[in-house]
Amino acid sequence: CERAARNGVRDGEDLKLPEGFPFYIEVKNKKAIDIGTKALEDAIAQAEAARPAGKVPLVLWKKRGKWRLSFRTGANSGTPYTITLGQAHIATCLRSYFVVKGMEPPARLALPA
Repeated sequence: CERAARNGVRDGEDLKLPEGFPFYIEVKNKKAIDIGTKALEDAIAQAEAARPAGKVPLVLWKKRGKWRLSFRTGANSGTPYTITLGQAHIATCLRSYFVVKGMEPPARLALPA
């Protein structure tokens, strides 16, 4: 992944992702974002609205110098839950998604600088 848009640039994806990558990733760098905040829920809603059809919306954000990845699950059951992963577990989770879907995961999943 490569960082594309920065500091509120409009009409562009935040990250340049490989062709066929099944995720849409919204990158946020707002101090107000944290687990359980309206700012995080707003960021997830933004990712859901901006994602191309067929892509899984994710929000990548930093807190105290560490990356976090948040997404919603359970929407089909009528009770959506927000899941947040810490930096140490992000790549493992994304690789697992590829395996479950029967896809070849990228050789290297790296977080942007």
